[in-house]
Amino acid sequence: VSALNQKYAPPAFNPNQSTDSTTGNQPEQGLSACTTSNHYAVIESDHPYKQAAVTQYKVSFPDCVRWMAIEFDPQCGTAQPEDVLRLLIPSRSMHFSGLGSKSLVHETINSWTELKKFSGSSGWPTAVLVLPGNEAHFSLETASDYVKDEKACFYGFKCVAVGYEFNPGLDEGIIQLEKELAYLGSVCAAALMKKDLALPIGNEQETDL
Repeated sequence: VSALNQKYAPPAFNPNQSTDSTTGNQPEQGLSACTTSNHYAVIESDHPYKQAAVTQYKVSFPDCVRWMAIEFDPQCGTAQPEDVLRLLIPSRSMHFSGLGSKSLVHETINSWTELKKFSGSSGWPTAVLVLPGNEAHFSLETASDYVKDEKACFYGFKCVAVGYEFNPGLDEGIIQLEKELAYLGSVCAAALMKKDLALPIGNEQETDL
């Protein structure tokens, strides 16, 4: 695959260069995300968040965005186990219309699938979440305040969503394949380097060990 890319790939190809658009305004000061993408949004609840309420937030980027990165603020947390933040992504279905080469593809959202829910002061993502598609739904559902603890965390949540475009050209498919194969090889190599690697034990295999 590497040999094919070296022979047929366009001369301007740089494997370390992002395919995202670098035009547009840069993110506002204070955002925790550093990005070259011009698709970004800050989603946050009230601080402190409202009690006995359901507050919903939706992120919707243009159709050219193919995946998103979500980064939560370290301060995120709720005071009660019943106060939860649900993260949902859409379940889509594709419909084809037309005949021959002029057929059109239509995507419709059938439902929203709950990907994860967070509550309390622990269990919130410390690493960036990568989600497919260009839309995400946040639902903060809270109960009445029965804790009555001034030290409890009533911050709620805050996160940064960054959308990334991916529009490969006709000659970039095999380039993407090389990237995927290189990543797969690195995952296999890392698994073989684990200190707790389980090796077969038995009289017949002592020579191999």
